[in-house]
Amino acid sequence: MFKASDPWIKDAIENLAVANQIMVSGFASKTRIAYILIDNAAEIVLRCYLKLNMEKLNLSPSQIDNLKFYELTQKVSAIDPNIANVVNELLSYHYIRIKLYHVASGLLVRNEMVEKYKQLVVSTLNKLYQIPVEEIRESISESTKLIIEGMFALAWQIKYPSSLPNPFDNETKMLTLFSIEFEVENKRGVDADVMIYVASHSQAIAFKPSKPYKKWTLKRFIPAKEEVDLTLDDVISQRVAAYGKEIFRFRGLYRKIHAIQEFIRRFLVIEYRISARYLDGLQLDSGIKRLEIEMEGD
Repeated sequence: MFKASDPWIKDAIENLAVANQIMVSGFASKTRIAYILIDNAAEIVLRCYLKLNMEKLNLSPSQIDNLKFYELTQKVSAIDPNIANVVNELLSYHYIRIKLYHVASGLLVRNEMVEKYKQLVVSTLNKLYQIPVEEIRESISESTKLIIEGMFALAWQIKYPSSLPNPFDNETKMLTLFSIEFEVENKRGVDADVMIYVASHSQAIAFKPSKPYKKWTLKRFIPAKEEVDLTLDDVISQRVAAYGKEIFRFRGLYRKIHAIQEFIRRFLVIEYRISARYLDGLQLDSGIKRLEIEMEGD
């Protein structure tokens, strides 16, 4: 017997949960966006059902991946004729999604249409996978709660230099050390494994993670008789306890020669990304974000 927590079902559940959250937002196009998400959930439900029963139709996973929505409904009906009416109703709602997606970006649907499509997908999950409707609704509710919590689950502050020395100044060292420090706060009552990635596409900067209890010197950057690795990207990963704070510290190396070559830009761009995986399954990702450090000088 299948459960709402099974991976191939959870994807559809999360789509429905996101649609729920969008419907209570102030977006002018909320019904359109929510409807498209629900339609995607319907497609996931049908496609995964076929993959679990592909031997009955002599289909390969790649063939199933290439089936259009109409073909999905036909194949599912062929496996289980008793669900043909429900599946055909999905198709009629899908045609509305085609108009929403392809015809006009300003086209909207009524709130009740969004709710009816969502309930139809829940009914399809129930009939195809024999999951109790109450379990599906409870899973959607729990996923919606995690989405809301996720908006405020993680906070961070960054300390980094606003500027680096003028590379044309004779007093500026050939290699200058600087640090970037992330103070990450876990605002949930669940432990999280947090990973921070820092990188620069500039040849003037390289990075290394630095553990607070280890002395850090330039020698770590300069292997004997080798060039400094100026494209070094690195990651720090550690657990942040529930309602706790942790410091993630990176050391940067600013190289004068390359800074002179890149001085026309005046700003060195640093990229970072923070991701967290909570022990209860919630996953967060900041996406790529940017910091700018100015090179001093006229």
